[in-house]
Amino acid sequence: MEEMISGMVAYNALELHNQSQSPLLANVIERQRTLAERYVKNVVLLLDGHQADPGHDAAEMQQASNSLLNGGSVITTRGGYSDLITIPAASDPEVRRKLVHERSLIDDLVAQGNALLGNGIGSPSFDSQLQSLRVKGAQVSSVSGDTAHEQTQASQSALSRLVMVEVLLGVLGALAAIGMGLLLWRSGKRQS
Repeated sequence: MEEMISGMVAYNALELHNQSQSPLLANVIERQRTLAERYVKNVVLLLDGHQADPGHDAAEMQQASNSLLNGGSVITTRGGYSDLITIPAASDPEVRRKLVHERSLIDDLVAQGNALLGNGIGSPSFDSQLQSLRVKGAQVSSVSGDTAHEQTQASQSALSRLVMVEVLLGVLGALAAIGMGLLLWRSGKRQS
C-alpha cells in the first residue's frame, strides 16, 4: 500500500513539474511574433538612416528558436540579456514540427533582411525585396501564433489526462483501502 501511495505521489509530482513549464513555452513561442515584427521594422528603420539594431532581434529570435527545440536559455519576456531563464525543449510532436518550420522561416527572414541591408535602398530590386521581407515577417508571425496555440492545446490535453489518471489512482487507492479494511475486519472477526 505504501508503495502505491509513494508511486502516486511521485507520478503526480513529476507530471505537475512537466506541466509547470507549458505556459512559459507558450509565452516564448508567442514572443517570436513580436520579435519578427520588430526585426522587419528595425531593418526598415536602418535602411531609412535611423538608428536600429535588427541584428539584436535576429539573434534573440534564433536563440529562442533553438532553445524551444533543444532546451536552453532565453531572455525573459520582461527582461534583457541579463535576465536569462532556462526552458525545456518542447516535447509535443506537433509543436516540434511547427517549431522546425518556424525556425526555417526565421532563418529565411534574417537572410532576406541581411540581403536587403546589403543591397540598400538604391537597389533595383529594393521594392520586391522589401515586400518579400514583410511577407516573410508576416509568415513568421502567423506560424508563431499557430504554434503557441498548439502548445496551449497540448498543455491542456496533458493536464486533462493528468486529472483523469489522478482520479483513477484515487479510486484505486480508495478500493485498496476498502479491501485492506475488509481483510482486517475479517481477520479480527476470526480471532474473536
